[in-house]
Amino acid sequence: MEESIIKEKFGMNVKLNRRSFLKMAGVASGTALLAACAAPVAAPGEPMAEDYIVNHWTWLSASDAEVWGVHIDNFNEAHADLGIQIERLEVSSNEYKTKVLAAAATGQAPDFGWADAGERADFISDGVMIPVEEHLAEAGLDWSDFTALSVAKGRYPQFNNQLYHMPLDAMTWQLEINLDHVEEAGLDPDSPPTNNDELLEWSKALSVQEGDTVVRSGFLMTGSGLHVAFIWGLVAHQMGFRITNDELTEVCINPDAAKEAAQWTLDLFDVHKVATRDVSDRYKAFGTGEGSMFLTGPWTLNGYIEQGLNFSVEFTPNIGGELATRLSVGSQEMYIQEDESRYARSAQALTWLSDESFLWTTQGRGAACRQSILDREDYKEHRWEYRQPFVEGMEFATFIPPKLKAAPDFKYYTSPNLVHRIIDPVWQGDKSVDEGVDELCAAWEELLAAE
Repeated sequence: MEESIIKEKFGMNVKLNRRSFLKMAGVASGTALLAACAAPVAAPGEPMAEDYIVNHWTWLSASDAEVWGVHIDNFNEAHADLGIQIERLEVSSNEYKTKVLAAAATGQAPDFGWADAGERADFISDGVMIPVEEHLAEAGLDWSDFTALSVAKGRYPQFNNQLYHMPLDAMTWQLEINLDHVEEAGLDPDSPPTNNDELLEWSKALSVQEGDTVVRSGFLMTGSGLHVAFIWGLVAHQMGFRITNDELTEVCINPDAAKEAAQWTLDLFDVHKVATRDVSDRYKAFGTGEGSMFLTGPWTLNGYIEQGLNFSVEFTPNIGGELATRLSVGSQEMYIQEDESRYARSAQALTWLSDESFLWTTQGRGAACRQSILDREDYKEHRWEYRQPFVEGMEFATFIPPKLKAAPDFKYYTSPNLVHRIIDPVWQGDKSVDEGVDELCAAWEELLAAE
């Protein structure tokens, strides 16, 4: 019989599934270095000999990571004489979940860390996360100031509708366009593509080939992994495909739309020849001019603006018939601690990071989740020509992953996961569209049955 490591540590009635248990048991010994980052806490009634350290883990890696680092530094400067500091540790997104689970198993979980709200049902089920609403309210956070959508994204109906995330920014995916390439192709920058026909027309005009080789992608793609999967998933959603029904009782609603979208994706490479499979770093490719149009998120803005790239941001085109784009709410989550007194200090730090998130939501990443920031007169003065589509695109950001315990395997935009293992061979020509979609639907059906 398996015994939950977390239950042993915390005396909680937590049931850990076999997959999570094995992951933690296999890597627990490798978390010693990460656990060493946790500062010692004084015994009750004893004074702190040094600053109280709140441990924060982050998987941010694009140019948004630099702005987040500044935000953390600003907190530490503001609290230099107040006895509390945040220690930030960068952890690879591919390893984040495993390392948090392992750290929690040894009683050394970070205090809080990054998450996409609504996509952590597995952590909650495993007893790794705690509800945040009351802790943050006690620290002075004004929940009434948050947008309704951002808060709703962090609630889980299957866990008594409790709130497990503090929203920081709301992100949509929109179309970035290299304006130098547009001028070179003789296109009108004031009339960007808004539908499938226009997108393909622009992609062909912007692409550059040497013989049969695409050396500049009119529409930037990758040949495997999360980006090509995301583009396929978005187009499938626009064409009417749904990963699950609203009740979360069935998977693969309208699979023919998913197959049509997969063929549309393949045609970008093989029929229209507006993309190449040889792109490994999509961010670098767009920044160096190897791609002309890039469907991505606001975390890219700071880097491209700082490097002086001549580009614009436009709304995601309606490719499949129903205008939609991806919604993600960047949030902070609090992890289980042996010493429950740590929650109050974490809540104090998180409240400040939210109250002072103007910098983060104007230079770091997505739209503010605090109405008081959205209402500021100067909110639209900071790079608004780039940020506007990401903010106003919230109106059609309806492409949202389901809130399931196996959520990572139901997502297109994460790596590596079930979607990529099954679908990547389709993009490489080693599996047919029908085989790939049917196999993925069967795997999703098994996962849903295990929920």
